[in-house]
Amino acid sequence: MNGCLRALTVFHKRGIPDRVPWMEQVVSSDVASAIMGREMHTGGMPLWKAEANIWMDGDAAHSQWLDTVLRDLVEFCRHMGIDCCAPPWRLGQKPFARIDENTFLFDNGAVMWQYDPQSGAVGWKRLKGKEPVFDDIPSIVASAERSAAESSPTPEGFREYLQMRELAGEDALIAGRSFLSVPIQPHFLEAVALAPDLIERWLDAAVESNIKEFRLQKSLGFSVLNGGGDLADNRGTVYSPKFFHDIVAPRYARKVKAAHDMGFCYIFRSDGKIWSIADELFGLIGCDAFGEIDIDAGMDLIELHRRYPDLVLWGGLSCGRLLRLGKPQQVKDEARRLIDTIGRDGRLVIGSSNSIMPGTPPANILALRDVIME
Repeated sequence: MNGCLRALTVFHKRGIPDRVPWMEQVVSSDVASAIMGREMHTGGMPLWKAEANIWMDGDAAHSQWLDTVLRDLVEFCRHMGIDCCAPPWRLGQKPFARIDENTFLFDNGAVMWQYDPQSGAVGWKRLKGKEPVFDDIPSIVASAERSAAESSPTPEGFREYLQMRELAGEDALIAGRSFLSVPIQPHFLEAVALAPDLIERWLDAAVESNIKEFRLQKSLGFSVLNGGGDLADNRGTVYSPKFFHDIVAPRYARKVKAAHDMGFCYIFRSDGKIWSIADELFGLIGCDAFGEIDIDAGMDLIELHRRYPDLVLWGGLSCGRLLRLGKPQQVKDEARRLIDTIGRDGRLVIGSSNSIMPGTPPANILALRDVIME
């Protein structure tokens, strides 16, 4: 089987593939560089730093660099045997000014952005102006409604997805996109408590935009949607299960039904502990797959498979505790545990719980590859 067919076999539940597919949504550039033996631009915060610097050389240099990023990522996936991937998360905004190679200003100098080479993390600091507050929510919602009503998605909005699919060919499945969540920001969470009707309107606008993009992605030949949206941490959901049931779940149900009507497999993704809403997501709403599974928050894949045997599970290897801080043999043991229990039923797409983080030892990723290829 090629990588694309292997992933589709699992996501669309067409039987048991020749081996468990491997999926990664982010591969930090430093890890890919160490494995490939040359500088690679593939993802993570090191990619954001590189993008900020190259953008200071002008839009033409930035555009050419983006082509290099996609080629590097596809080359890495092909070399490792990764079967499913997506264009990397990028900075996405041109810097206003550069202070040094790690520090930049954005929004006309209102925000300072700084990359820490030691941790591979990024910090933001507002220098002037103010952060959005609850009183801004009505205008934010009205703007979202206008945007949803006026939007007309075009293939240009999926240029990187299409380019990456062309580069990968049949070697890897490139999933489409479809995100929906209440932003985990103070002004939105305040509205959850004080103005749920505004959150309903905001989510309705988001669903309308999502479904328009579904139609376009269907016409472009995508069949798997990389969706979901963060709504939890290690303690549980950031808002109550009742709020999810009353406000969020009906919108998810509408968009997942629309996705199914068009023949898509829908992946719900969120870090954190989501047991309190799992029955609704994977039972009543019928999400086909669950990604970014946070085993360190208690989302054990074996228990998920026991409760929802038809659910496709993606990830499960702790990106921090195991892949970044563990030993190669520990990685092998955990990968075999998942493959021997869930993979044999054709319901596992193995990978990191979120991303291959900066500073991850290459030996751990190579150990994972060895087990998958067995």
